Amino acid sequence: MTATTGALAFHPLQPVSIRDVAIDDEFWAPRRETWRSVTIPYCFDRFEADGALANFERAAAHLSGGHRGRPWYDGLMYEMIRACGDFLAARRDPALEARIDGYIERIATAQGPDGYINTYTQLMAPAWRWGMNGGDDLWQHDLYNAGALVEAAVHY
Repeated sequence: MTATTGALAFHPLQPVSIRDVAIDDEFWAPRRETWRSVTIPYCFDRFEADGALANFERAAAHLSGGHRGRPWYDGLMYEMIRACGDFLAARRDPALEARIDGYIERIATAQGPDGYINTYTQLMAPAWRWGMNGGDDLWQHDLYNAGALVEAAVHY
């Protein structure tokens, strides 16, 4: 409250760029470095080993069947790219950028001519896009995966 009017003073919030924020403390700084140097590479290694990238390659080759992982696996890959975009905005990492750029190229090849991409639906139920023709959009996760892809693109 201000002393003269008794009213609450209004101070609009101003956004701060992630590039202007430094986390340099004993608790979060070491954890962020562990996430950057250990967790991110481990997660991407697991996606590769578990077949997430193979799903995109199979969809790009117009194959059917053989989807690895749950229907929302694409979205998890996109979520990792989104998170990495935030790390990269704070501090560049050419090796991580190159790795992600390679994933983006592989992902882009799976996109259909009309822009549709969801490897589970493309491989397992191509007639059920967006829940059509008896599809189960809650199981197929078309909307989750599409939203996660858009967020990944914005952050990266």
